Amino acid sequence: AAFVERDEFMSSVIQQGEGPSITALVGDEWKWRKDAILKEFTKRKLMDAKAGLVTHITQYCHELCNALEAESLRKNCDTVRVHDFVGHFVGGVIQWLLFASEERAHMDTKRLAKCMNDMIGFAFHL
Repeated sequence: AAFVERDEFMSSVIQQGEGPSITALVGDEWKWRKDAILKEFTKRKLMDAKAGLVTHITQYCHELCNALEAESLRKNCDTVRVHDFVGHFVGGVIQWLLFASEERAHMDTKRLAKCMNDMIGFAFHL
């Protein structure tokens, strides 16, 4: 459960990196959100066929494989920067999971990729 614990140091590092946001909350402000979110992300709920998450992830994986293959053929090479594609598809799964929406076309994938890189960078400097 360490990934859901928040402290003042982590909060200040996140705020320095991305400014005030929900990801920088601690204490009671974070606790009620954590309690509300975790109930919806139990394995039983996520894997339930009615939820459709597995179906959507499978579809996204097929799309990702097709996009990677097309890029490899377009560039006539064996090496493709997977990171250029994964952010878009991961964002789509997360967006569907949180909002039951597939409006990935409106998502700024380059901004999402930059934010993901920044967050990973901050995590390694904690």
